[in-house]
Amino acid sequence: MSWGWCCFGAGIEYWGSFAMDKKIEKHPAGEPGSRPGFSDVDLESPEKKFLMLAKFSPIGLFLDDPQGHCIYINPRGSEILGLSPEEALSLDWAPFIHPDDRERVVTEWNRAVENRGVFHQEYRWVHPDGTVVHTHELFYPVIGAAGDVEVFVGTLMDITRRKATEERAERLQRLYRATTRINHAVVQLRDPLKLFREMCRLAVEEGGFQMVWVGMPDEKKEFVKIVASSDTTTEHLEQVNIALDEGPRGQGPTGTALREGRPVICNRIASDPKMAPWRGNALRHGFGSSAAFPLEAQDKIRWIVNFYADEPDFFNDEEVELLVDVVGNISLALERAGRDVEIETLNECLLRAQRFAGLGFIDWDLKTDEAVLSDEIYHIFGIEKGTMRATQKLVANAVHPDDQKRVREGLGKTVRGESEYDEEHRIVRPDGSERWVRAQAVPVVRDENGKPETLFGTVLDITERKETEARNVVVEEQLLQAQKMESVGRLAGGVAHDFNNMLTVITGLTEMALSKLDHSHPLFRTLTQVCEAASRSADLTRQLLAFSRQQVISPRSLDLNLKIGDTVGFLRKLVGENIGFTHIPGDSLWTVNLDPVQFDQILTNLAINSRDAIQDTGEIIIETSNISLDESYSDSRPDFSPGDYVMMAFTDNGFGMTKEVMGKIFEPFFTTKERGSGTGLGLATVYGIVRQNDGFINVYSEVGKGTTFRIYFPRFESAPEAIGETVEPELITGNETILVVEDEELILEFIKEALGTYGYHILGAGSPEDAIELCEKQETGIDLLLTDVVMPSMNGKELADRVKAFFPGIGTIFMSGYTVDVVAHRSILEKGVNFVQKPFNL
Repeated sequence: MSWGWCCFGAGIEYWGSFAMDKKIEKHPAGEPGSRPGFSDVDLESPEKKFLMLAKFSPIGLFLDDPQGHCIYINPRGSEILGLSPEEALSLDWAPFIHPDDRERVVTEWNRAVENRGVFHQEYRWVHPDGTVVHTHELFYPVIGAAGDVEVFVGTLMDITRRKATEERAERLQRLYRATTRINHAVVQLRDPLKLFREMCRLAVEEGGFQMVWVGMPDEKKEFVKIVASSDTTTEHLEQVNIALDEGPRGQGPTGTALREGRPVICNRIASDPKMAPWRGNALRHGFGSSAAFPLEAQDKIRWIVNFYADEPDFFNDEEVELLVDVVGNISLALERAGRDVEIETLNECLLRAQRFAGLGFIDWDLKTDEAVLSDEIYHIFGIEKGTMRATQKLVANAVHPDDQKRVREGLGKTVRGESEYDEEHRIVRPDGSERWVRAQAVPVVRDENGKPETLFGTVLDITERKETEARNVVVEEQLLQAQKMESVGRLAGGVAHDFNNMLTVITGLTEMALSKLDHSHPLFRTLTQVCEAASRSADLTRQLLAFSRQQVISPRSLDLNLKIGDTVGFLRKLVGENIGFTHIPGDSLWTVNLDPVQFDQILTNLAINSRDAIQDTGEIIIETSNISLDESYSDSRPDFSPGDYVMMAFTDNGFGMTKEVMGKIFEPFFTTKERGSGTGLGLATVYGIVRQNDGFINVYSEVGKGTTFRIYFPRFESAPEAIGETVEPELITGNETILVVEDEELILEFIKEALGTYGYHILGAGSPEDAIELCEKQETGIDLLLTDVVMPSMNGKELADRVKAFFPGIGTIFMSGYTVDVVAHRSILEKGVNFVQKPFNL
């Protein structure tokens, strides 16, 4: 097995081990050409982006060659499989598929590979240690220019928890259905033995138990006598032999429950020491757990009901509580003579169970179309009981129009006796609201020809489950997007730092050269163009820092209505006379905590975006309003916190965007404009500024109708501050002594020369240690410390504290190419701190 780089499709590269493709040059780890880690990968390369995405993805990702052999798998994928990446790549995977799923999965896999189709399956995977996980696998073929499959791209998700939830819901639904039927039997059957036999049968057939039996104490023989059973495993019953004393055969659930008068659960037959006398026989019959419930009559324990399930840990609190209710109902039915009291008690239990589960039942007479509907059916369908005639059509008419055909066809098969009914579909309530339900129905009464005459069905409200599934999809998509944006942001911030250092030198030295030249000098125009190019480059780095949320900011209490009003004139000139501009201020607008310069950046970038989207004439509208959002809003926006917000809507009637474009508009360097017409950083800058200020942004757009950006900033409990006019800086000269500390030699020399031309006495130091040594030797005072923030041995804040020990009255100005928490927490400048962002000019 070798490692190497592989290219497929339109230049997409990936890293992995390759077992099949002989066209790929193989490089063992450590040999020239091998690239085993991130450190040697170009930061801008596609493979780097792929590897970073794959490494941190919460979803398993893999690549298969055209023959279906795995050639790459990410860490999450190998974790799901319970294997190391090396084992996963060299794996004969079929034996690891659960035996019950293997034939289906292998058949579909081979069909997908042979037909170059999509493989989409859910199946169980068995880890080497025996652990079974449920997986969801999806892969697509990547077709090359020649029409051949170059690679299969796939995803792998661990859905064990989801499956467990579904299985548990299914198990509870079966149990609810069984308890409902048992409760009906309790009402109808008065003979105890007939009732016990019917209960055992229903518990097995409807409730999914492996075996159920009822026993009673035989005081003379001191053993339990079996009086009724489900007749499924009589061999096991013949060997039960349970004693009533406290000996080994009386320590199991049955004996203990009879002696102590309480339910006793054994959720691990295979390991519970008290089950030793019956363990071998129970395991041979596939029993994993059991429970015993005493039945009282006339204040005495007369019977014991035993339930056996095929899986361990079956009897959780909900199952036990429900079975306790059922057994209790039987006890009451046998003890009480009054049918009205019995029915009332059973109905109350049924209603509690149905309301708890969101489960209702329907008993439908096919001859008369009359139906018995439980109270929960009315609750689920939003119908007031007694307002309409109870028929099956009452329920059928509520089915969502888009689902009616499927529901009608499925129910028709059940009415004809061809199959049981089981569908998930939407319903529309009278008030127009929609709910998701799972409806099931089976024939319970047939005529002499076997044709169904009565159907019994259940309706389970699964709206919450469906909404959770939908939210999970949204959250997964947003998580992937956030990870991608965060990675690009870190890259952008690092590049901006080094770029700003060099721009400081370029801008400064060029301006100094210009100051010494006459406008008629041949080099004056050339150097002016260099300055302009450097200025545009500085703007680019500022946008990168804004996107990566590393821009130094000085937030203030702002009234957005006033700020927008002050800026509208500039925006009108920016977009041109052919575009109308309307500002609709909200009443009594709350204050926000925001840097005015950053807000100007938001307005400018949005205005430019709208201007470019409007052909010929159009209109831009800016609206503001107060809005309070509660927890329910987080269903669609998990990245927000409940509270009060100030909302600004920026709307244009341009040509709008497709959904595909909307999914990428905040990515840096993404643009729909022609090459050279835009940087693709405008909306990325808006996104970064909004997120840096704890806000969020929504986009609404339709092709041909326009676009609306809604930006939400948290409310700030403070009166707005007045914003003064910008004052042009004056050239200040002096003769004070300035200590300049900068570890970049070119920047240090530039600052020394520039400040020296204005008459200042300059002391230069290339490191904090040199600066401290200068302070120790300096006999006269130092008036100002100008220091870089990030240096190898000591940061600028620490150096400033050391220098103040020598000169307590010294002033300090920090400078840096990017923000750090030394002087700015989360890029917010601390009070009283003087900071200069590189690049700067003097």
